[in-house]
Amino acid sequence: MDDFADKQEKWKDYFLPRAESGDPDAQRAVGLEFSAGRYLPKDLGQSEFWLRKASEKLGERPLFQWMKILVRERDPRVDALFAEKSDWSLAAIYYLYGFYLASEGKIKDAETVCERGMNKGNLFAEALYYRYKYRWPMKVIVIPRIINTAIKSFLVAQANKDDDRVLR
Repeated sequence: MDDFADKQEKWKDYFLPRAESGDPDAQRAVGLEFSAGRYLPKDLGQSEFWLRKASEKLGERPLFQWMKILVRERDPRVDALFAEKSDWSLAAIYYLYGFYLASEGKIKDAETVCERGMNKGNLFAEALYYRYKYRWPMKVIVIPRIINTAIKSFLVAQANKDDDRVLR
């Protein structure tokens, strides 16, 4: 048996029984692997099944990963996934879906979705919102945020210069 086939068998022997017995982290790993097709055959139906099972215990993060897979595959099921909830608590979902909509040429819809993500505190959604709304280049949007964050970090470090827990 070659080295990769050996790793593949070990991976399956470790993760599949755990996923089948209800371990949500193993379910997430199996779902991601079914989408990648490295240790398991690529099967988006199985990927969705396992990621949805994982989301029952882990919340929205596995669904965010499922959305990333759908966006990568340019799969129109991403629209139905986003519509499953009227309010996602994971703000990055708004960024990702807005990015997808823009790539499909739906700029006005992307702007609306990114605004919702921005209002939930996602900086990437905020950057895309201003880019779509005002047609600003990304560097005009991102550089002031970076400078602002750097200044705040410097001030926190100075205010806590005697505290060993503060990284410098």
